[in-house]
Amino acid sequence: QILYRHRLRRERNNIAVRKSWDKARRRILLTQQRALQLQEENQKLQMKIGQLTQELDTLKHILSQRHLQGAQEGAGQESRI
Repeated sequence: QILYRHRLRRERNNIAVRKSWDKARRRILLTQQRALQLQEENQKLQMKIGQLTQELDTLKHILSQRHLQGAQEGAGQESRI
């Protein structure tokens, strides 16, 4: 009777331990998958930052050129007056 209870308790404990390890493995796997997803998303966002920075630089250059043209045209008109 005592031996049977001990064996039953050991069996239940073994099952609980296996469940716990399986749960931990699943959690680790999900964490690793999430980390990969976040790395991919981060890479895409870094590329987007690069594109937007390039676009901003281009627009700043265009605006600067227009400003210079406007200043030159304004100076030319003043000299004619």
